[in-house]
Amino acid sequence: MWLDVSHLPRQTIMSRLPRVYQTLMDLQMLDITRDPIEVAPTAHYSMGGVWVRPEDHSTDVRGLYAIGEAASGLHGANRLGGNSLIELLVYGRITGQAAAAYSASLTAQPRSAAATAEARGRSTTCWRRTDPRTCGRSSAPFATP
Repeated sequence: MWLDVSHLPRQTIMSRLPRVYQTLMDLQMLDITRDPIEVAPTAHYSMGGVWVRPEDHSTDVRGLYAIGEAASGLHGANRLGGNSLIELLVYGRITGQAAAAYSASLTAQPRSAAATAEARGRSTTCWRRTDPRTCGRSSAPFATP
């Protein structure tokens, strides 16, 4: 497939497409004011892979949500660069509200037994110190109001 802009006046090409002109001259010795440009279809950006429900971006894993590059979004596996921010803002809000509602609906918040035990061990060690205000710090005490 070829893109031919040679029908345009040279001055128009030089003023509107200076980078394209210079790049093709430098890399291919191609003068686009006279010769067509070979073009090929490509995917300039590839993303996605996590299947999500369109209404709230939840997955088949309870409590797991995905948006943005992980979830393909509106544009499938390819999107225009300028569209990503607005897509994240819109779906971030929708997904955040859905995740908050899911979390609020739980009767218990399950935790890892190993992580809980480790945290308890740290807090016990910390509070046995002479000055508990230095808990979690190397030497500086907590700021006092």
